[in-house]
Amino acid sequence: MKKNHRGHGRFNISDALDVPLRGFLLRLRLLEGDVSVKDIVPGSRLRLTSPDGRERLVTVRGKSLTGGRNSQERLAKTGQIDVIIGSEDAYADDDPVGIGWIAEGPLRGEDGRVVRGEVAPVRRGRRRVRDSATGGWPWHPPGGPAAY
Repeated sequence: MKKNHRGHGRFNISDALDVPLRGFLLRLRLLEGDVSVKDIVPGSRLRLTSPDGRERLVTVRGKSLTGGRNSQERLAKTGQIDVIIGSEDAYADDDPVGIGWIAEGPLRGEDGRVVRGEVAPVRRGRRRVRDSATGGWPWHPPGGPAAY
């Protein structure tokens, strides 16, 4: 029987770091609740609470693959999920999000559906192409890899 995940989760932020060109990574460790990984998608909203009680709403820009694929099985096994939020959300009020903050969500509207906002796409790096002048990939010196 498939379990219906329509809950609200409470997470501890166990790691927070700036990811150049992408935003700010939050490693969320589940403290309580029953949440679906499918509900934490780009555009979904989380409520962050600092250790001194200040709150802020942030928008998820993407999922991170640094700890492995974010699946329901991984959440059940390890109790963690990695998300990317915007740097402007992470550094709002000159108080960066850090370890020890609490995240709650995904936030739901009155109809019970996940609240989703507009989100700028995560900027990805350029696709690497062969460089015919060096005879290899762009990071090879002239003369190819044998020239090391």
